[in-house]
Order: sequence, then structure tokens, then C-alpha cells
Amino acid sequence: MMLALVDGVQAGCPDGFTASTNNCYVALTTEIGDLSLSRTRCQALGAGIDLAIIPSAEDQTAAVTAIGDFAYPLWIGLIDSTADNGYHDWIDSTPRTYGNWWSGQPDNTLHRCAAIQAASAFKWTDEPCSYALFALCSTANVLELPNCVDDNPCQNGVCSESADALTCNCSGTGYEGDDCGTDINECSSNNGGCDHTCSNSNGSYTCSCNSGFSLNADGHACDDIDECATNNGGCAHSCNNSAASYACSCNSGYSLNADNHSCDDINECATRNGGCGHKCKNYKGSYTCVCDSGYSLNNHTCADIDECATSNGGCDHTCRNYKGGYTCSCNSGFRLNADGYMCDNIDECSESLDNCDANAACGDTTGSFTCACNPGFVGDGVTCLVATTIMEDAYPMAPKDNRIRFKVDFGVVVSVTAASFSVATSAGMSTNNSVLTPISSRSVHVEVVVTGPLVSGTVTLSLAQGATAPRNTAASAVATYAAPTPLIFSPVLGNAATPGMDYEFTIHVQFETPVVGFTAGMLHIDSASVVVDWMNMTVGPNADHHSFHFRLGAPAGTISFSVNDTYGTAVTPAHAASNTFTIDYIGRCANTECSGDDGSPRVCGHFSGDGGYSDSTCYDFLRTASGDIMYPIVCPPGTSVCQEVDVPAELPLAEGWCTSCAGESSGPCQHVSGGGEGTCYAFLDAATKMCPPGTITCNECDRLAPCDHGSCVDLVNDYTCMCEPSWMGKDCDNHDDCAVHSCASTGACVDGTGDNDGSYTCKCDPGYEGEFCATEINECDAAPCQNGGVCTDLLADYSCDCSGTGFTGTDCDVDINECATNNGGCDQTCTNTDGSYSCSCDAGYTLNADSHACDDIDECATNNGGCEGTCTNNEGSYRCSCSSGFEWSTNSHTCEDTDECATNNGGCDQTCTNNEGSYSCSCGAGFTINGDSHA
Repeated sequence: MMLALVDGVQAGCPDGFTASTNNCYVALTTEIGDLSLSRTRCQALGAGIDLAIIPSAEDQTAAVTAIGDFAYPLWIGLIDSTADNGYHDWIDSTPRTYGNWWSGQPDNTLHRCAAIQAASAFKWTDEPCSYALFALCSTANVLELPNCVDDNPCQNGVCSESADALTCNCSGTGYEGDDCGTDINECSSNNGGCDHTCSNSNGSYTCSCNSGFSLNADGHACDDIDECATNNGGCAHSCNNSAASYACSCNSGYSLNADNHSCDDINECATRNGGCGHKCKNYKGSYTCVCDSGYSLNNHTCADIDECATSNGGCDHTCRNYKGGYTCSCNSGFRLNADGYMCDNIDECSESLDNCDANAACGDTTGSFTCACNPGFVGDGVTCLVATTIMEDAYPMAPKDNRIRFKVDFGVVVSVTAASFSVATSAGMSTNNSVLTPISSRSVHVEVVVTGPLVSGTVTLSLAQGATAPRNTAASAVATYAAPTPLIFSPVLGNAATPGMDYEFTIHVQFETPVVGFTAGMLHIDSASVVVDWMNMTVGPNADHHSFHFRLGAPAGTISFSVNDTYGTAVTPAHAASNTFTIDYIGRCANTECSGDDGSPRVCGHFSGDGGYSDSTCYDFLRTASGDIMYPIVCPPGTSVCQEVDVPAELPLAEGWCTSCAGESSGPCQHVSGGGEGTCYAFLDAATKMCPPGTITCNECDRLAPCDHGSCVDLVNDYTCMCEPSWMGKDCDNHDDCAVHSCASTGACVDGTGDNDGSYTCKCDPGYEGEFCATEINECDAAPCQNGGVCTDLLADYSCDCSGTGFTGTDCDVDINECATNNGGCDQTCTNTDGSYSCSCDAGYTLNADSHACDDIDECATNNGGCEGTCTNNEGSYRCSCSSGFEWSTNSHTCEDTDECATNNGGCDQTCTNNEGSYSCSCGAGFTINGDSHA
């Protein structure tokens, strides 16, 4: 049974029920059944429990609370016993005075029972009693009044009864609360009056004191206990009483033991090294700081001593101070001596520490070294390249055979091939692969042949840097190439497009140099109408001149002659394409028109009235008394132009006629100055070819008479000379002396020109000399091998055997640096000299009898090495050290006494006395020295 207050009134309902003032409600939501079964289930819950009776709005509210959020309908105890559908009574026959029906309910006489559900806002609905629903149960709220005998609620106090309740009186019990069941904590108020600790207990409390106090007779106050009053509190040094306690303390330099009574010496050095910069020395009750060598003590810290500030620390060059010491170092090119102070020059050359090129000589200097390239090499000494030059070395007399030759000179013997060179040409030119021919041990010829089509221009031969072994300098040379070009001309007609009056004539092909392999078929003849009756070719005495004699047929027209580029043919040397020589042939009378074929002009004939010929004689055009054709052109009286002849519209240009005539003027004479310049005139006297005053002849052969030993052929604004045998040059003024003189096979004939005409010289091949280049040169005669090298003469060269001289190179002039290989076999320093070398040892060593090894000198064996203290020999050096109580002086290099008393009084409590090599502590009157010899 629970007790509840409903509107301030006690109520009692079974557990799980919801109470109103008069009733208790519970919803059965686990099983369904008809009204009868559901009522049975309610009654099974306990006596007085039945289907719910809801007699008031308050009860309706309690019923809804009991249902909660259950959504399904539940039976309530409301039944229509009379089936009149007008009145329902509670199942316990209690008259119904309160209703909460759903609108319009009840409405069916067959629905005699009632239910309540959340879906109808907890309104009542009439339902058939046979429906299977859940159930809402209720019972009466039974109130029972308690009494102090049966229901005494007081745990510790006195129970009192009243009309509606029981009360408890807790006075004097030490408890409080409605049932006097809550202990009163007296300690919560003013600590229960206790000085120190208040301890609460059920119904009471007690006072107690902290350690070091005792409880006063009043049971509340606490009195302090003075522990130091008894046996000094057990403290080894000092006892300090305090309220409620005491504490032991220790003298300076000691710390309280874990037992809080004993005193232990403090090892100040164990904590952060006693604050000392370097070393900390502990003793009973105190400690002292000691600095490492090279430092001075300042309180606790150690200040570095700058040894370099005094006399540069004794260093020869550079003194570098560092914390606790210093070191000497040397400038570049020097090495620190074994004494650690002096600086010795480094021979970079003998120790192979230089960066000189393999083809350079190293020279030692104080603190440094120099590099100089060996003979035949150029460069800065660090990089040395073979000196290389290239120049054009033209063939004698410039034969115009399309070969260009270069000479390449090297400073020393190198490994080089034709493929090492590159050839560049002007646009349009082509060359064959170059050919390399050695001419001495350090010189070669490189020949380049220009190939067709032959084009004039330049040829550049280049050798890139590093293309040889040893590596060479870059070099190049440029040669100018003029393609040899034949000239086609006619002594009568010139070399331009010319009206041809004769049908038998001769043209010439002039090559720039004698050729072989040229045939008549190589003369290219081009004409659409002109017919060549016959042609023959004759070759001049120098083979550079070829003449072609022609006879043309009757038809007129243009005929051209030319020679194509002969590269790739049998013609040697090849020539470029010639000019094109053109004749405007006027034609002649056919053989059927007239007889007599003597090569003279045959352009006019007699004709009969029927169109035939009255006779077989043909005639020339009418000419003047001087032989010039009359203009306009006409045939002799009684004759007319043959049908094959094409009469030219203008007077043809004859030999020597001018080409720059003004207006309609023409002739062989032309003004060269004044207002009449450009006007051409006829000769005053044709027989003597005399020109009018103020004019000159345009025939260079007549005006200049240039050919000394040959015949002159006038060309348009030019001339050519047909030279006699053994004569050369444009004016046939250079006698070819090489044609009648010769040199040895080891030389080439060079014809003299200009003032030297009439003479010749022989240009000797390398290695030969003499007038005719027949004498081999003995290159050893010049004694090229130096330093005792043995010379052997070679063809156009020599070689030097440098064995055993200590030198190398082409001329045994390059010293062999024996030190560069395995340090010359020296243990330490190798010094190269001209043709030899020597070994030497560093300070602290002596040279062995084998002149290569270095043996250590035991300095301590002589006068103890000069040391005051202990001399310790090391490899290559020795070291002086001092006994305990002394320290090494870097200034005097002696052992000086250490004044231990100068630092923290030597750790002595009172008096410190320094001695030679030691010190001692002593005490004043009334004191005795401790076993540690300091306290």
C-alpha cells in the first residue's frame, strides 16, 4: 500500500494504480476479451477491483492518466441493463450521475456495454458486449488512519498521534527529521567548538588535536607540544620548534637526510656541476670550481684565455683562438711545421698538388706555383692545347685543276686523320672527301677537290678544338676558288650574238689550262634551221686552244655554240660551262641556184623571166671601195637575193665596231669625251684604220696591240691573245720556262713572272733542298735534340731518343716530372729538378740511406728533447708534458708551478699555502684540520 496526497488528503491505492480522491485506476493492455472475460481479469487483480467506475470528472482525469498513450479501446464498467438505449448504470449498480459520452452516443440498443479510447478523445462509446477489447479496472480509494503503536514512524524520537497524522519529537536525541532518522552533524556548525578536528558520530561528536598538540581538559582546546625540549628533537644539527610540530635543519653545505634528522654533506657538484663552468671539486660542507687548461676562473664561470692576443700565440702566420685553446694555421701554399707554430712552404709541384695541364711544366714559388705550357702547346698552363695553324698552300702555277691544298702545322706530333677536319663551301659548291698526306711528323697537307657543277666561291678547312690527341687549338683557313671557264669566240665575229655573212668560218674554244679528253662532240650546237654541212676540230700546241672550222648550208637562222660543265666527263681538268656564242646567219644561195662553192659570200643571183636562173654565178652584196657593205643592203644590178637568204634589217657589226653608239650612228670609232661622246663614226682611212680626230678605235687589238707573242682577236669590249708555243698569260708576255726546264721529282717548277720572267725556281717538297730539290735535308745537322737526346734522321723529319735523359718531348726539351708518378717513390716530399728529382723529409724525420724512405727522429733521445718535464716521442715529433702541480706555458715553453690557492683558496676552509708543485691547507688557533685535508 502506498500513501499519497491527493489535494492534500492521504490516499492509498494498490501499486501501479492511478489515484483520484475516491478511486484508483489501472489499464490492462496485454490481453483482450469480451466484457465478461475482461471483468474477470480485473477482479483477479485483488479484492474490491472491478471494471472501472468513473463517477466524476476528477475520476475521468485519473482514468485518462492511467490509460496514458495506449491507443486501443478499453472496457469500462457501464452497462445498459434495461436495453432501452437510454440509460446505462455502473456495473456495481451505482447510479450514474456523470457522463462523458461521444457525441450522439449511446445510439444502439444492441450496444449495451461501454468503452473508452484515445481515438475518441477518451469519450465513452457504446459497444456490443461481445467485442474483444482491453480493460480499464478500478477500485475504491481506502483510507486507514495510522497510530503510534502499529505505525510508529520515529526512529529515535517520541511518537505523538493527532486526528490526521503521526508526529516525532527529536529533542535531545542528536537526530532530526520527520522520523528523527537523520543524524545531526554537530561538527558542521563552528567545527563543534573544537580547536582542531571535530569527529561526528551517530547522535554525538568528539574533538581531537593535530600531531604536535594535546587535548585540553575542556575537551575542545588544543595545546602545542615543544619536541625540541627533549633531546634536541633528535636533530643532528639544529631543532626548530613550531606550532604543532618541529623541524631539523642542517648547516650550510649539508642537506637533511630522508629521516628528517640526520645531516648529509651536499655534493654541490652533483647538481648542475655546482654551477661551475668546467670542473667542480666537492668537499665536506662546500665545494670549489676549477677551470680547464686555457681558461681562467671568474666566480663560477670559466672565461676563455685568448692566447692569440699575446705575441700572436707564437704562430708564424695565423693564430685562431677557440674556447680552451688555440691553434696555428698557415696561409695558402704553406704547411704547419711539426712544432705547431712555424709554416713551411709547400712544393705543390713535387707533391703533385698542382692543377697544371699534363702538357705543362709546374714551377714552385713561395706559397704558390706556376704552370707554363710545354713547347708546341699554347694556353694558360692549366689548359694546354697543341698549337695549330692552317693556311692555303696552293699548287705551283695554280693549275686550275679544281684541287685546293691546305698545309696544317702542329706544335707537336699528334694523331689526326682526314675525318678530323671539316670542309665548308660557298652556296652551290660541292667537294669530295678531303685527302690527308703527311709531309713531316708535325705537318700534313689536306687536299680538297671541288666537284661539279663547278661554281666559283670559297672553301674553308677547319679543325675543331680537341679533334686531335693530344688536344689541339681550333684553326681554320679560307681559300678562294675560281672555277676554270672556257671562252668561245671568233677572231672575225667576236664573242657576242653577231650577224653572220660567211658560210665558212672558224670559232675557237679557249680553256684556262691545257686539257685532255676534250672531243668535237663536246661542242654543243643548237639551231632550229641552220644546217652544218661539215665541221672539223684542230687542237693548238698548248692543248688549251681548240679551233672548229664550219661550213653551213643554205637556210638562214640562228646557230649557237657552247660547252657544258665538263665535270664527270673525260676532260681533265674539268671546266665550268662556257659562254654561249651565237651567230645570226643570213644564209646563202643553195648549190642548186649557183655553182662555185669557194666560201665567199654567195647571196645574190641572176634570174630568168620564168623564175629560174639565167646563169650559175652567184654574187656578194654591193660594197664600198673600202670593202664595206653598202647600206641599205642591195644586190648587184641584174641580180636579186636568193630565196634562202634573210637580209638583215641593220648593218651588221664588223670586226672592231663599237657597241655603245648613240642614235643611228655606227662605226669603228667612238668619242671618249665632250658633247659628242657616244656617237660612232667610220674610219677616215679604212686602209690605215685611222679614226676621226677626237675619237678612238673600239678595236682593242688595233688600239692596244696587247699580244707580245701571239695573235690578237678582238672581242666585244675585250680581246684575247692566241699565244705562241711556250708563252702564257693574257698578253702572251710570260714565257713558260718550266716547259724547257725541270726540277727533281721531289720538287715542283715555279715559273717566274713579271720582273722575274725568263727564270724559274724549284719549290721543294718537305725534307728536300737544293736548286733542283734533289738533296735530302739531314734534319739532325741542326742538332734539334736537347739534353743529351740521340737524333735519328728521317725522311723530311727526325726523331729524338730521350731515354735516360730525364726529359721527354719531340726535342727532349720537356722535363719529366718524376714526382708526378707515385711521388717519385719518396716517402714524403719529392722535389723535381731539370732532368732529375730528389726526396726530402718533413721536420722530425731523417732521410734513409735508400734516399727515398723517411725515418722518425727520436728528439727525446738528445737532451730530453729540451723538455723540463717529461719528453714523449711521437711519429715525426715529440711532446713535453709537466708533472702534477705544474702546467705547460705556451709563452715560455717551460713547466711553471700551478698556484692552486689562487682558485677558490684551493678548497681550504681557512689558510691555503702554495708550494712548488703542490699546496696545503692549515687552520687557525682553536681549529684542527679535518681528515679531508681541507676542512
